[in-house]
Amino acid sequence: CDNKIMSSCWKQLETISQERLFSNNSRLIEIFQIFVDNYEIYNLTFEYDFGSTTLTSASSFLNIEKVLETYSQFATYAFAPTLVSELLISNRQDDADIFTQEIRLGSDGDSLDWTLGIFYRDSEERLRGDSFEQALAGTVVFALTDIEEFRFSKSTAVFGDISYDVSDRVTIGV
Repeated sequence: CDNKIMSSCWKQLETISQERLFSNNSRLIEIFQIFVDNYEIYNLTFEYDFGSTTLTSASSFLNIEKVLETYSQFATYAFAPTLVSELLISNRQDDADIFTQEIRLGSDGDSLDWTLGIFYRDSEERLRGDSFEQALAGTVVFALTDIEEFRFSKSTAVFGDISYDVSDRVTIGV
């Protein structure tokens, strides 16, 4: 018997911030952004050898967090013929938790091989975002948005495969 339990874990925590300040055609432009890209992946796989068949169970969990924060400001200088000023502040966050489970039974035959299994996926995603905009060009315009969206998904699949080795070079499968 060759039984195995394997586990793995990956983790990434990354935050990037950047600021740009430049002048273009008598306009002052300032942009500040923060990017966050974090994820965690956990996996546990179990294999049990029955001799002529092997049972495999693989479970995974994935957690994702993404954030984009933006502050931008565009303005003309005081000596410019028309006043142009814009302000944008936005924040977007995406979070997801995803769980998967696969269980399969496969043969270890000489000429006849088969696999039978089931796969399950459960995901929960959340999108949040808000922004504030202001534009001045003789008139004042405000725009304020706030978004929160949830997505839930569950799916199950059954799968199978059978193949027969007619010779060393020919295999027939369904």
